[in-house]
Formats: sequence, structure tokens, C-alpha cells
Amino acid sequence: MAACELIADANVADFRLACCGEHPWPVDVRTDFSVFLEQLQGLLQALLDGSPSFQLRMYEQGIETVLAFTRAESMLRVRCEPLIAGGENRFGGRDEMLGVKELVLALDGALAAFFKCCERVCPQLLTLRALKDWRKLVEHQVVQLLSVMPRP
Repeated sequence: MAACELIADANVADFRLACCGEHPWPVDVRTDFSVFLEQLQGLLQALLDGSPSFQLRMYEQGIETVLAFTRAESMLRVRCEPLIAGGENRFGGRDEMLGVKELVLALDGALAAFFKCCERVCPQLLTLRALKDWRKLVEHQVVQLLSVMPRP
């Protein structure tokens, strides 16, 4: 994604991912955050649909790991598995439990940070129809998810 390349070149953000006992993963903005963002709409839709299981495939070289989410009521079990069958399980130290709301808030925070960085380093990209449509869709998904979750 061109925006991630520009953000990486400007050195205005870091992408941090930690899961399955490995803190933090060796991920970057240029490639790994782009991989994450391209799957974000599907992750949010799986949460909206109440899918019993779904995945985030971090396929870039050096990571090559699938985060497999399995729903357990208001919680998600997250298991890290090798992307390639028989491959090295780089981050599979242990399963983790994560609240659905905690995940939604983290995804929303990543979105907000992405758009803030775009505004800072490449505001012209935010005028592109495809990015505007995607932004509207994923922000709507987040609002829908948060509207059905209990408030503290």
C-alpha cells in the first residue's frame, strides 16, 4: 500500500504487534502494516457476523504466521500458527485470550493512527475515492461493533 510506504519513509509511525507470548513481533510499517490493513475490513466483518473463527494472515517474509481467532462468547482465543504447513512456528509460544471489545478498540486505534499519519505525510491520498470509500466502510464497521457492546 502506497500510504504505508510514505509513512515508513517519513518515519512518523511504528507498527507494533504482540501475541502468543512473543512481545513484540519484528514487524514494520512498510510491509507488515500494509498486510494488516488489507485484511482489516474482513476482520471487522467476521466480528460483525459473529463468525466462530477467522484469521489474520501475516504473510510477509520473516513473519509468515497466521493468527487464528476462535470465539468463546465475549472473548477470542488467539493461536499463532505457521503460514506454511510444516513450517516453523515462529510465534506459537502459547494461546492467548482477548476480549472482543479489546480487539475492536485496538483495531480502531490502528485505523485512527493510520489516517492521522496519512493526513500528516500524504493528505492527497485521503482524497482518493477508493481510500475514502474504504475509510467510510471500516469506520462504519467499528461504530456498529462498538454500538452492540456493553459499556462499562
